[in-house]
Amino acid sequence: MLILNSFLPSPIFSKLSEFLKAEAHWSFSGRSLDDDSESFWFADLSHTFAPAEIQAALNRHGVAVEKIHAVYANGQSRAQSGGFHVDAKVPGIQTCLIYCNDEWKEQWGGATLFITPDSNPCDGCFITPEPNKAVIFDGRLRHKGCAPDSSYTGLRKTVAFKFS
Repeated sequence: MLILNSFLPSPIFSKLSEFLKAEAHWSFSGRSLDDDSESFWFADLSHTFAPAEIQAALNRHGVAVEKIHAVYANGQSRAQSGGFHVDAKVPGIQTCLIYCNDEWKEQWGGATLFITPDSNPCDGCFITPEPNKAVIFDGRLRHKGCAPDSSYTGLRKTVAFKFS
């Protein structure tokens, strides 16, 4: 797992954030690979500026991208928790998860919880959704987006960039 703060250049992060607010076509149709997964807010980004900019940022951070498998935005409203899931069922596919809110306060919750292969269900790794932070991980790693607190009235937004 690799965690990168200030992942995208500031102008590109601002452009992505504004796109997600004003232009993305959100629907409550997202589903994970797990058969029993819950729906989440979803916006396909594969035909936007996002894939090229994310790939360029990964390259700048020394991460090679040979093939892009999917690029989309996830959204969670308050008290909407995701279920544990994997992003890939075969080896070699990684996910770059980018936190896309302009602001995030600790009391809003909304961390991503990863269950590492050598941990029991009570152990794991929490990643806080700070703006423009990216976490890159093996797509087979079980994880979930924890619910934003009921005091948060917006949409917790991430972009998932799946690649090999």
